[in-house]
Amino acid sequence: MPHPHLWIEGYSRSGKTDYAMQQLSHWHGEGLILTADSSERRRLEQSLQARQIHKSVVIESWQGWVQKQVVLFFPLLAQVLQLPSRFPIVLRVEKEQELARDLWRSPMTEGELKILGVNSERMVRRLLDLYLLAANSGKNIAVVENVLEEGWDVPLPTAAIASALKAWQDFCFEHSLLTYGICSELFGQYLLAQPRYSAYLQREFAHVWISSADELPAIACQFTELMLGLGAEIMIAFNPDGSARAGLGADAPLWQAT
Repeated sequence: MPHPHLWIEGYSRSGKTDYAMQQLSHWHGEGLILTADSSERRRLEQSLQARQIHKSVVIESWQGWVQKQVVLFFPLLAQVLQLPSRFPIVLRVEKEQELARDLWRSPMTEGELKILGVNSERMVRRLLDLYLLAANSGKNIAVVENVLEEGWDVPLPTAAIASALKAWQDFCFEHSLLTYGICSELFGQYLLAQPRYSAYLQREFAHVWISSADELPAIACQFTELMLGLGAEIMIAFNPDGSARAGLGADAPLWQAT
């Protein structure tokens, strides 16, 4: 990605947040702070209050930001993808699991997705997690089959897995259902490419602070590149010894490839 205006690198408790807070106090205009999770978001909110920094900023966890943006711009996404024009329904994880289990019941009990030693509930969770990983990496599910074939030394029903993921995508799109995976896919592959969305971002945010970039996925890096291109002032905090979410969607090497 292009160079940010300020790259703050350091280990845990090295003063990255304190330094970033000092820089934030000089912001002029609207700002956006994106964190790795809701716990970090709450900590930063408390830090801003404790320091009595009264700036016009929006603080969101990455996944919370993605979900809110997809809901806000769903009419645009529905138009672009020719989806039914209805208000989207955000599924809780439990409901997502239930609906996916029902959709995949036949291939998991009788077909190629019946894998020895893996019960149906665990299989459903693995497939949904795979969908989210693909979406966070910016990959279309159409390439999942090839990725699995290249990355595994053990035989897997890759065609059946790809077919199941496509069926889930079609089901969610048809019924306007939003999950973490679907939101990440819509945000990374469609919303970021829309000129109307870019115009909104450029109008709303003059500054962006990416906290714990080492814990954020590839599509967060794509978002940051977009904001740089739109002229926003970017500040990124990075822990070279972090990446607790490596393998769960975080893509620290991509952030370092500047």
